[in-house]
Amino acid sequence: MKIGDWVDASVPAVPTAIRRRLRADGAASAEGFAEAAASAMEEALACGPAERRGAHLLLAADAYVTWACLLALREDDVPAALDRAGEPLRRAWEARS
Repeated sequence: MKIGDWVDASVPAVPTAIRRRLRADGAASAEGFAEAAASAMEEALACGPAERRGAHLLLAADAYVTWACLLALREDDVPAALDRAGEPLRRAWEARS
């Protein structure tokens, strides 16, 4: 299942205004959501401080991180799953400096 399909199937439904920002193509897994979050975060960091788009991208990153954690909590080894989910974010943050 792809991230977009997973978001579309969420109950309760993701509000339309937010759904438009959640267009990642990756797999609906903890790692897939984490990769989408890292990508959104990288785009947000590239925006200027006055660009509203950056704020929207950070909201998308936040949603992706939340879903990555939710799926990681369903794994047998939760600490390892959370560590794997956090790796794309760590790489994105470190790459910016």
